[in-house]
Amino acid sequence: MEPLNARSMLDAATSAAAKPADQPFVERRRRLSPAALDVVNQKVARAYSPIVITGIVRLADFALLSLVGIAVYVGYVMPLSGFSWVYPAEILAVAVAAVVCFQAADIYQVQLFRGQLRQMTRMISSWSFVFLLFIGISFFAKFGSEISRLWLAAFYFIGLAALIAERLVLRSLVRAWGREAGSTAGPSSSAPTVTASNWWRH
Repeated sequence: MEPLNARSMLDAATSAAAKPADQPFVERRRRLSPAALDVVNQKVARAYSPIVITGIVRLADFALLSLVGIAVYVGYVMPLSGFSWVYPAEILAVAVAAVVCFQAADIYQVQLFRGQLRQMTRMISSWSFVFLLFIGISFFAKFGSEISRLWLAAFYFIGLAALIAERLVLRSLVRAWGREAGSTAGPSSSAPTVTASNWWRH
């Protein structure tokens, strides 16, 4: 019987040593201080990378302008003149040039997404420059006779309205994310953490 008693004692000692590690998580949490519990229970704001956000906005600008140009072409030019590859090529060229000019104007910044006047001024100026450049190239390349002026004007104004609407929606989203990050930071956080340069996480 001695081997059996020795084994029973060894099993009892092992179970007694392992018992604290098997305690539920709730029991371990009760040992934390109130400050530590506040940190554990604190909500963590969703992290948005500025690089990802600006990349999505670039793609949205390109897709939006392309859709506007194609919609105006299909709705007005195609029923009258039929299909031509010149228009789709020009639409894509204008959309790419617009995104490049927007990047050169430095409007793809989170700080500018939160504002309105500076963002709109730079965007309108860049969009107008793209069309002036496009008109000049079409004139010197002798493509002017093949392009509908009404289509060009509609593309400019409808595209501009679509860009402004997109920026207003983006501004609301960015401000909502900023308020969400500020509310989840807790009352002990300082005010500068609500700014765009801090709550956008890389």
